[in-house]
This record gives sequence, C-alpha cells and structure tokens, in this order.
Amino acid sequence: MIISFVPSVLVTAAVGRSPSPAHPTPTPSATAGPTSPGEMVANASGGMILFVIIAAAVISYVVSIKVNPNRKCRKCNGRGFHRGVMYSYATRGCTTCKGRGVVPRLGVRFLSNSS
Repeated sequence: MIISFVPSVLVTAAVGRSPSPAHPTPTPSATAGPTSPGEMVANASGGMILFVIIAAAVISYVVSIKVNPNRKCRKCNGRGFHRGVMYSYATRGCTTCKGRGVVPRLGVRFLSNSS
C-alpha cells in the first residue's frame, strides 16, 4: 500500500486492487413501506404512539360508560338514605342521589346528549 500526502488531500493507492467508492450507491428496494407490524412500530414516532395510546384509553372509557353508566353514590355509600346522628334508627333520603343509591358517571350526560 502506498500512501502519499497531497496538500489538503489524502491519496491512498492499493497495489493490485481497484479503488472502491467511499459510499456505495443505494439500491432501491422492492417494497417501499414497512411490511410487518414490528417494522411499523419501529418506524413510528413517539407522538404517534402517544396518540394511539390516548385514543385507545378514550374509546375504552366510552365503551365502559355505555355498559355501566352509573356509579355508587359516595355520600350515602349506595344505600339511598342517611342514618340520623342522634337517633340511629331514624333515616332520611340522600339528597345527592335522591334515594336511588347511584349517580351518573363522569361523561354520561355528554354522551347521552350526543347520541
């Protein structure tokens, strides 16, 4: 191998071999896009993955609201009435749930108006 220095250029000559290009030319592939789900996930950006996760959470919450629209009343613990403070046998109806024992979950009113 013979190495000679030329001002601001390094020249390398190999004896008996043809010089190879520094950067090989890229060859076009047969498929333009990713072919497997693993490649799609590997090529996805962080924002797109975050969007998919948030969209899945919202969709699952909407389905959950459609299946179970009510939750137990926290004030009366789902009984529909309160016991008296001085007389424990005395009861009165719950003002939060109006004696039903359940109240609508967050988002039920919005979804019932849009459907």
